[in-house]
Amino acid sequence: MELRLPELGEGITDATVVNVPVRAGQPVRAGDTVVEVETDKASMPIPAESAGTVSEVKVKPGDKVKVGAVLAVLGDGKPVAAPPAAPAPSAKPQPAPATPQAATAPAGPAREFSLPNLGEGIEGGVVVAVNVKPGDQVRAGQELFTIETDKASMPLPADADGKVEEVRVKPGDKVNVGAVLAVLSGAGKTPAAPRPTTASAPPTAAPAKVQAPAQAPVDSNGRTGAVHPPGLVPAGPATRRYAREHGVNLAEVSGTARGGRVTVDDVRTHIRGRMSAPIAYAPGSPGGALPPLPDFSKYGPVEKKPLSTLRKKIAENLTLAWHTVAAVTQYDLADITDLEAGRKRITEGAAKGSPKVTMTVLAVKAVVAALKEFPHFNASLDLANGEVVYKNHFHIGIAVDTERGLVVPVIRDADKKSIRDLAAEVAGLAERARAGKLSIDEMRGGTFTITNLGGIGGTAFSPIVNYPEVAILGLSRSNIQPAYRDGQLVPRLMMPLCLTYDHRIIDGADGARFTTRLVQLFSDPIRLLMES
Repeated sequence: MELRLPELGEGITDATVVNVPVRAGQPVRAGDTVVEVETDKASMPIPAESAGTVSEVKVKPGDKVKVGAVLAVLGDGKPVAAPPAAPAPSAKPQPAPATPQAATAPAGPAREFSLPNLGEGIEGGVVVAVNVKPGDQVRAGQELFTIETDKASMPLPADADGKVEEVRVKPGDKVNVGAVLAVLSGAGKTPAAPRPTTASAPPTAAPAKVQAPAQAPVDSNGRTGAVHPPGLVPAGPATRRYAREHGVNLAEVSGTARGGRVTVDDVRTHIRGRMSAPIAYAPGSPGGALPPLPDFSKYGPVEKKPLSTLRKKIAENLTLAWHTVAAVTQYDLADITDLEAGRKRITEGAAKGSPKVTMTVLAVKAVVAALKEFPHFNASLDLANGEVVYKNHFHIGIAVDTERGLVVPVIRDADKKSIRDLAAEVAGLAERARAGKLSIDEMRGGTFTITNLGGIGGTAFSPIVNYPEVAILGLSRSNIQPAYRDGQLVPRLMMPLCLTYDHRIIDGADGARFTTRLVQLFSDPIRLLMES
């Protein structure tokens, strides 16, 4: 039985193969994904219509296929038979020797263990740990691999008991969603190909594609590809989402896939090229592109270590923010003498094991109150559409220092939670962050960020806005300073704070008003409790 590419929607005549999760000789059930294809607007699986055995696979990832083209040939549901063995010379049949697998591993066909869908917009990750080897017996739920994405490390457990027949990756390998990591035997379910979140979207007519010129242009990064005018860019949904999240106009990106199609990697390369482009200097002034680093080994011993995926992502995001946001930093001092005294009383009176009420927790309360009064600090600027996006929710990011680098878990709906609720959530997020166990969703959707260096030291700093947010609050170490109260010079506990904001949407006067409001809230615990 031939499995053909079906009609995908009005005006859609072809598609690109993005994943083939089966191989010749593999049994499949009705509904199992055999091939996954992508059009200009959606990705979709092509399932087997009935149970059978894959006799032949006629396509591979990257192939462009027409509607009606044969993708694979399926048999009658019986496994592919092995060639008959030669008759034994002895008339007496000999029993087949027992194998260790027959004695220890559950029976069942070999099945591929693939990298599942890791979250919206995540195309893959880096293998950081391989915890099994061929011949190992594994149990359902046992961690086989650890994968690191841009923001988190996550374990990949076995879906069923079985035996490891083959391991196809090693630590350091970069793998995409759907890539086969290992081959297992056992009675478990053969995992279907991961489906992107857009797979359920109904097929829609694709926009007309612009044909690449006879001589493809070379972009600013020195790559050959097709550059398209606005609105006519062939790109998949994941690519469009990634470009939208990073403020990239797809019409400016050179597409390197078939037909000039723009991929996520093309967008990443475009961003890197934009960030590393030479600065435009005034005529006659010195300057230009940064020269390559010198050979430091000429002057003494050196050691080179590759950047981790997380550190690369941090560098990419901060560079994007640095080149995008017109940043201004406002500094102030808050008298937290009474607030700190109250915080200590609460901490000392709390039951053993209760979450600690920290200054960061109280800062969340103060920030929410200020954001309600100054909503444009809880917004994002969309210059492409000439709009300001005001967010009617308060999801506060908390910067956490970890051994792997800086991560920013998000407290959702902070305005609806008590101080004790916030204390428990901040402690839990920080613990999971340092253990590398944060989920991707726990680091998305922030509307404003707080970073607290008070526990480390320093008198002031200028934090970088967590783009596409428009402001970030930094807290430094508090110290005793002399202050006038009722005509007398008295010691007071003062906390330096700094607010960096996007001057494109926030004026300096409003920046000063925002910090002044925070100072008032930090200096008056009763006001903080009443207004937050």
